[in-house]
Amino acid sequence: MTSFVNPEFRTEHEGIHRLERAVHSAREVRHWLGGPRALAAMLLAGVVSALVVVADQIVGAWTDGHLLAAWVLMWAVVFAALGLMAGTARQLSVRLRSTWRAYRRAAAERASDEQVWQVALTDKRVMKELQIACLRAEPNHLGGNQIG
Repeated sequence: MTSFVNPEFRTEHEGIHRLERAVHSAREVRHWLGGPRALAAMLLAGVVSALVVVADQIVGAWTDGHLLAAWVLMWAVVFAALGLMAGTARQLSVRLRSTWRAYRRAAAERASDEQVWQVALTDKRVMKELQIACLRAEPNHLGGNQIG
């Protein structure tokens, strides 16, 4: 008589699921921190904290009984700064981000051009192709920009 034993083992490890969830959460946080809203929020926080420091210095000078009025004035400055500078901080962060992307793209193109040039220095066929491409790119070569 033959009998089979079919034990019930888990086919997936719970630790792997936890690790996958942690990696997914880390990617979401990285994506959120890399966006223009996060950069705008950080810029705004920096400006507002600088204004709070200045307002605190002013409040420190007004210790002769006008403390409540000074604190009200300081928080009015803080909230006004938050309201007035939010749009500007967001626009600045978007501009900074696009400038940084353009810089990285140009650096990658320069590196690629340098790599092609190094290959062209050792391979006559690649050098000839580059020379032909440069001649085609000249607008006054043979009466216009001719491809052929």
